[in-house]
Amino acid sequence: MDELFDSIMENFEASKDMFQTIHENYRDDVEFALLGRQWDSEKERRRKNENRTTKVYNKCSVFVNYVVNQSIKNTPSIKTISNGQHNKEVTKIIDGLIKHIQSKSNAETKYNATLQDAVAGGIGVLKIDIDRNNEIVIKHIKDPTNVY
Repeated sequence: MDELFDSIMENFEASKDMFQTIHENYRDDVEFALLGRQWDSEKERRRKNENRTTKVYNKCSVFVNYVVNQSIKNTPSIKTISNGQHNKEVTKIIDGLIKHIQSKSNAETKYNATLQDAVAGGIGVLKIDIDRNNEIVIKHIKDPTNVY
């Protein structure tokens, strides 16, 4: 059991190392594009001390919102296609189950939030989970830097 745990931790550390730069870039990009933090903190401090402006005209969020709003017009969704092993009735049942899961999860909102993360920072993460009632739900991971 200790060998398994050690192996899992070793893989996790390797994953953390691999994703470190990606996650740092994500945070920087989101702060820049959505939060308007477009000045380097040291430069901003120096400019304020010199009574110089540090005004930000954030035009990035306009483009992020444009892409997300275009997606709202054409909401993505999951569609099943029979591969020949199942009849069309089984495919229709699976389609119905997926539509139920999407509806119950308010999936459209989750898709849009995930898309905004992906457009602004380059990473967007959805999670397929089982809730307390043992039903499958779709969730948006608010901080994709927690996923490795």
